Amino acid sequence: MSEGAESIERELKFPDVDLDALRGRLIECEAERITASALEENQLFDRNNELAESDSLLRLRMDSQGTWLTFKGPARFEDGVKVRVEHETKVDDAAQLDSLMDRAAYDEFVEGL
Repeated sequence: MSEGAESIERELKFPDVDLDALRGRLIECEAERITASALEENQLFDRNNELAESDSLLRLRMDSQGTWLTFKGPARFEDGVKVRVEHETKVDDAAQLDSLMDRAAYDEFVEGL
């Protein structure tokens, strides 16, 4: 996603699945990995649980490729696929953004992946 871009996120989850069979099926479908797997840290922000109550999310993600601030709007489902609007921008100074969010009275919690 380009900096400051809006996109539509489509997400499928595969709980309790045979990973080898899934990988084989993805190869059959000529699926392509877009980014390499990386360790990441996510900090989620909310104020008085407002975002969670509206099924939205404000996240600061830090990984080997950089730091990104992402807003995800409410989810809807289309044929079993989770779909939501996502706005994302690159962050140059994560510590400064964290301080700004604190001053704006957003509570922070860390989501480990």
